[in-house]
Amino acid sequence: MKKIVFLGLIGFTLIGCSSSPVSNDAALNVPEQRIYNQDIFVKKENSGMVIIKRDKGFVSSACSDSLFVDGVKIADLNPAEKVVIYPLLGKRIFSMVANGICGGGMVEVEGDIEKSQVLTYRIAHSLNGGYGIYRTAF
Repeated sequence: MKKIVFLGLIGFTLIGCSSSPVSNDAALNVPEQRIYNQDIFVKKENSGMVIIKRDKGFVSSACSDSLFVDGVKIADLNPAEKVVIYPLLGKRIFSMVANGICGGGMVEVEGDIEKSQVLTYRIAHSLNGGYGIYRTAF
């Protein structure tokens, strides 16, 4: 009986620790003190809009993730936070690096920035050590 209760508790804990998407409206803006490149936060004639947000949940909540665009550090995101940026039109590389004790290395994804389309990405951490940045409809 103790074994069943113990396994149930572990299962419940793992479910509660899952990283899950957060809506654009529910995600908080990254505070200004964790923004490193103000220029990309200003809309320009030759730029498009990109929203990058980090999942909510307990997984890797002890660490921030650094966001880079074309190799330039933009901001550090905590769980359930977002940035709305305006990169120049064309192909861009979005990179993430987990800070602190959180593993994952660097992950990257390419985006084709257009004036007429808003690109939305989510940063996800998983219990098995998975880490990535993905296009999302959420």
